[in-house]
Amino acid sequence: MRKVVSALLISAVLVLGFSLDLRAENPWGVTLFYGQLTENHFEEIFYTRSQLEERFMLSGMLRRELGSVREVIDWAPKRLFVDVEGGLAHKWGDWKGIDQRFQEAVLSANLRYDLGTNLLGLSGISFGNGLSYATKKPEYEKEITLNDQTSRLLYYMMVEMAFHLPSLSHWELVFRVHHRSGCYGLINNVRGGSNYLGFGLRYNFASF
Repeated sequence: MRKVVSALLISAVLVLGFSLDLRAENPWGVTLFYGQLTENHFEEIFYTRSQLEERFMLSGMLRRELGSVREVIDWAPKRLFVDVEGGLAHKWGDWKGIDQRFQEAVLSANLRYDLGTNLLGLSGISFGNGLSYATKKPEYEKEITLNDQTSRLLYYMMVEMAFHLPSLSHWELVFRVHHRSGCYGLINNVRGGSNYLGFGLRYNFASF
């Protein structure tokens, strides 16, 4: 059942993205992100304290807004948007005796809710689905997955909160969960996966 729900969710976001009319004025964003591995499962991150491990990640992400969901679904919230995002990450660190360095490429379609101006300074919340490809098979992930398996190609998911930076209108501080897994065995029979927690800075701009 989880496989079916996950597949439908991914498909729905992708269909929304392809249905939107991309315009030249739609904004871009560039994010530099630093994260550390946690052994917590994805769902545990939001209600338990995470222990950060000796695995690190530095990534650069490029995001483009495709448009408002309301363009396709009349009853959708006015500030709900679809973005496409891609990036490269470098991962390194000696954890449990596994010292491995490699790069990871990710591509995702994201749903983003723009919160506008508020007392907390929270500008938006994003949820993304896509694919992750590692240049080497991440052996350390076998210590985390539920069936001791991993793969170079896996499902990618991210959850992010972005905050306004006072007096810097084009900049945001972002906190993100970077997730890689087999999506309940849907991809290469991998169950479970790895999660990196971290923060970054994003610069938003109108066009190149």
